Amino acid sequence: MDHAAKLSSAALVIFDEELRDALAPIATFAGLESLPLVVKSPALTRSPARIDVEFLFATSIYTRRFAGHPTNAENIPAMSDPAAFVKEQADARFKQALDADFLRGKVRGQTVGRGAHLVCDEAYALTRINCGCGNGTVACHGCGGDGAVVCSHCQFFADWRGRVKCWACHGLKGSEDTEGKWHNCATCGGHGLVYCRNCGGSQKERCGGCGGRGEHTCSTCSGHAFVTDVQFFKIDVSVLVGNVATKAPAHVVEHLKAWVHCGLASHASERENPIYPWSDFATAKPTYGGWQEGVYRATLPLACEVTHAELEADYRGGPAALAYVRVQEPKFSFPNFLDIELDAISAKTEELSKERPAKFLKEIANVKGLALAIGNLVVTTDAWREKWVQETAGGMKGAVSHSALDRIARHYVTSLKSYEKKMVSGSFVSMAPVVACIAFAAWYFGVFDWSLMVGRDARIGVFVLFGLVFASVTIMAVTGSARGRVARETGNPSFLGLGWRARIACAVFGFMVAHVGMTAAVQHW
Repeated sequence: MDHAAKLSSAALVIFDEELRDALAPIATFAGLESLPLVVKSPALTRSPARIDVEFLFATSIYTRRFAGHPTNAENIPAMSDPAAFVKEQADARFKQALDADFLRGKVRGQTVGRGAHLVCDEAYALTRINCGCGNGTVACHGCGGDGAVVCSHCQFFADWRGRVKCWACHGLKGSEDTEGKWHNCATCGGHGLVYCRNCGGSQKERCGGCGGRGEHTCSTCSGHAFVTDVQFFKIDVSVLVGNVATKAPAHVVEHLKAWVHCGLASHASERENPIYPWSDFATAKPTYGGWQEGVYRATLPLACEVTHAELEADYRGGPAALAYVRVQEPKFSFPNFLDIELDAISAKTEELSKERPAKFLKEIANVKGLALAIGNLVVTTDAWREKWVQETAGGMKGAVSHSALDRIARHYVTSLKSYEKKMVSGSFVSMAPVVACIAFAAWYFGVFDWSLMVGRDARIGVFVLFGLVFASVTIMAVTGSARGRVARETGNPSFLGLGWRARIACAVFGFMVAHVGMTAAVQHW
């Protein structure tokens, strides 16, 4: 049965210390030296629970074939019919995996809830089998084992028995001199044919596939003339938290599961400990459910005790509450009691949303945690804002609600967006003359004169190229300038991006600059 831990004042002392430690960052976030949170009638409850840790084993015996003799296999016995031996060894190894100490080690090793992992993949026996190639080689398919193939040159150019047309007389056998006297060709002796230089007239050449050997190394056995079949046994196991039986609240159950996932960290050595969680982990005996749907099921039932509290409290005269669970570390949740502070802040920030971001941040500077956190809102998208709200609320352990944080975040984003738009406009005005000066320098040094080197019809392509270049330069200049101004305003990096209107304005300006530059070049200004 559940019982209140009133017997040990030391337990309440530890609870008070852990509560102060948990409230300290929340107080910093709210800009307060301390939080006037008063717990009414503090009493801790020690609840028993039974946690079933489920082990799902999957086994397989498989054969892997190796060319020749496998490396590092000297200690693996060789036999012609290894089936019975492998099954005997596999059964013994599987029995070891079901041992209670092995199961406890998996829990302590923080493998619970981390998916399937390998227990063993061991070789138990090997069988040597002669390869069908005979001696480790096979005949070359290209030459049929002869080592030579028909000469590729003769095949297409030979006129007769490995002879080709004479390259000197082109098959004319000779020529007449200026006086009309006939002279036989000195190269072919007046025959008009010479032996093929590729094969020397044999009409055969070395096979390129086998290099003239007439055979290849057998790909099955890699030249060993035998293969080896190795029998392996493999075990995979998945460890899960199954049923949790307890009368404790639902949030305690979730923390108990997380405690098991962490390998039962901060485990109390004595059951009478009123704070730290305890279980009969060292003496728990597994039960075995046998094979079901292709997996072998084993269960390690853990009898546990955990300290928790669901307490009423008072904050600035109003009702508040807190929940406490002591597992691997103290787990507190404070359901939205700080909303009263944020509601007062959001009343100011609604007006500040019309002001500059620097003034917004200055007004909430005394709320240190909020001011520091809201500085991370450097991107004004809804997705980024929602992510910020989730992370900030999680860090406050529920002391502030998502809705209260979201109101303040929306106010700041409104102020930041308005300032970014002004900075983009101002940066365009200040950067346009800079881009124009760059274009003037390009004209002065003859860059635009390149347009005169192409035909009249091709100048439109050159114009588009220059326009895109100056449009890109303008966009980069405006973006960099605006980001710098926003960063100086907020004290945080800016990831501002130009909207489609600003990009169109930059593109139009870039093409105007290109038009003026090319016109100046064509008119020889």
